[in-house]
Amino acid sequence: MRTGDAEASSLMRWLAFYAANAQEDCFSIVLRLLKLAFPAIFEEVKALNGWKAVIATLEGFYETNLAVEVQKLEGTLNNTFTALLELVLGAVVQCETKETFIKDVLTMEDVVQADLMAIIEKIMAQGVSVLNVEAVEEKSEDKQDKESPGIGSPLYLSRNAALERVKRENGVLKQENVHLARELEQATTNFRVIELEKEKLIEMMQGLKEQVDADTLKKGRVMHAQYNERINSLQLELDSTKAELKEKKALAGRVPGLSDEVDLLRPLAEKMKKVDSTVAKYKAKIDELSGAKDMLRRLEVTNAELMEKNLALESDRAKAATWQRKLKESKEANTAMVR
Repeated sequence: MRTGDAEASSLMRWLAFYAANAQEDCFSIVLRLLKLAFPAIFEEVKALNGWKAVIATLEGFYETNLAVEVQKLEGTLNNTFTALLELVLGAVVQCETKETFIKDVLTMEDVVQADLMAIIEKIMAQGVSVLNVEAVEEKSEDKQDKESPGIGSPLYLSRNAALERVKRENGVLKQENVHLARELEQATTNFRVIELEKEKLIEMMQGLKEQVDADTLKKGRVMHAQYNERINSLQLELDSTKAELKEKKALAGRVPGLSDEVDLLRPLAEKMKKVDSTVAKYKAKIDELSGAKDMLRRLEVTNAELMEKNLALESDRAKAATWQRKLKESKEANTAMVR
């Protein structure tokens, strides 16, 4: 079982949950909590100072007189101070804004929640009698079961009903915790399976990454070779372009001289136009004389034929002269033989 010191420690942790900073004292925290939980009651006792305002607010809520010595609340942690904090906890979880304070309790650690729930149940069961801690410890178990002040009153019955409701809610929460524990175990199993699959996927991704890196390296080398080849071809084209540009610059240097020559040739161009017109006239006349050309061509053909005939006749005449000479020689020879 949890000891009283453990419950007191849980109470202090609950109180520290609402501290504005690490240096804020317990009185300021308690006063602020009661002001938030019971603004109407706090408005009535705001004229009081120190712990008296806290005690008066709790008396207004529990509708009874709290026999508390203020001097015991200003020293170190003691039973009276712990009992007063228990009453504060029991009061704020029953105020109109109790849902906020209950949610704050449920956000704490399980051990702290258990201690605080035990304190709340004790407050709802015993009421303000928790302040008489030393007397309760000396009494026997039979006297501990005696009714505390206010038992049987409507306020006690309403708070006891609230206690039963909190107990039922606590039971439901425990069942939900069991269900959540099972779900957590199943989720843990699923998580392990997912982790194994994740490791396999990581190995697969590592292999794919290595393959992609190798392919990328190969492609990079190929692209680098293509890049170098392209650079070389572009360099050759650049050199060729530079050479052409140099030639064109040389030609551009000759342009002024050529322009001068063009200026000199312009008068000749005008003369050539006149010559072209004259040539056109002569050409027209030549076209008119095309018939004479045909006649001349026929005469030339006839003349050629006559020349051929003349040559043939001269050849025949030469042959005849030769035969005539031979005949004469034969006659002379015959005459000489006759003599």
